[in-house]
Amino acid sequence: MNHIMTHSSLPCLALLLGCAAACGLASCGRSEESSAPKQEQTEVTAAAAETPDIPEEAVEPRVAVRSFAEFKPSVNGFRFTNRFKGSPLPISLGGLEKSLGLPTTFGLCGGMSFAAADFYEAALTPPNMTDPPEQGEALYNYLYQRQVASLGETLHFSQVFLEWMALSDDGIDGTRFRTLLETPAIIEKLGAGHPVVLGLVLNSVDGGGVLWENHQVLAYGVEQRDPSDDEAVRFKIYDPNFPGNDGAEIRAMRRTVDWVPVSIGFPNPAIALLPMPGFECVRTAPGRRNTEVRGFFEMPYEPRTPPEKLTIMRAD
Repeated sequence: MNHIMTHSSLPCLALLLGCAAACGLASCGRSEESSAPKQEQTEVTAAAAETPDIPEEAVEPRVAVRSFAEFKPSVNGFRFTNRFKGSPLPISLGGLEKSLGLPTTFGLCGGMSFAAADFYEAALTPPNMTDPPEQGEALYNYLYQRQVASLGETLHFSQVFLEWMALSDDGIDGTRFRTLLETPAIIEKLGAGHPVVLGLVLNSVDGGGVLWENHQVLAYGVEQRDPSDDEAVRFKIYDPNFPGNDGAEIRAMRRTVDWVPVSIGFPNPAIALLPMPGFECVRTAPGRRNTEVRGFFEMPYEPRTPPEKLTIMRAD
């Protein structure tokens, strides 16, 4: 199956990773898949040393006290689409960015997923804005900081994305089997009313994909089917690319991904092949085109209290 997604800003991956130590940035994301024409978009997924200034109150830890069973994207998610304009770098390089092929539009899917969970945990309503905030505004700064947090300490989850991108779909070390192994812990957390931010692997190294073409979403509920049903699990998600869409899901379907040889019988053993299961996944949403998901894993979400100034923002 084809996992290739062309991207005109391919040269900037080497730049962003190469200058990570100097300007604290690594980049990942993916263009929105929908029934509308595709638009180039890059996810900013890490900036460590030089992120926009955020009030100290924005990073105070908070114990989760609300069940996410009642979370609703059209109410508790942001009303604007995950599409921001300007420089994806913490510090603009001016005209040099154009010569290096850096995009002028990008996404903050991890930051929006983390922030939506933060507002819900704190029993607060997200700012009632229909247009994405601009760089330098308080909400943009908060989303950018939460985007950085979504990759964990030392940007570890950038490497996790790259590792998964290098895997095949099938086989004992493929993305579908790994997703099967990830799923029980995710289901347990969701069943207990906790949020889980999922890292969606949407492309492969062999297919010419790049790091920023992947995605992050907020899972807030789960529906398990009968084990005999091929469509075994449905994860309810808030997808920052689909604001107000309460029907977005990740559907995980059982498939045989490999055959494992096993010796049976004694004293004259024979070799039998046993099927090894895995999950074939797809992202669905009403009015949107389905997107194949090669695999997913849990991102390192810890709740934070949003700055007070953000809780009283309203649309103009």
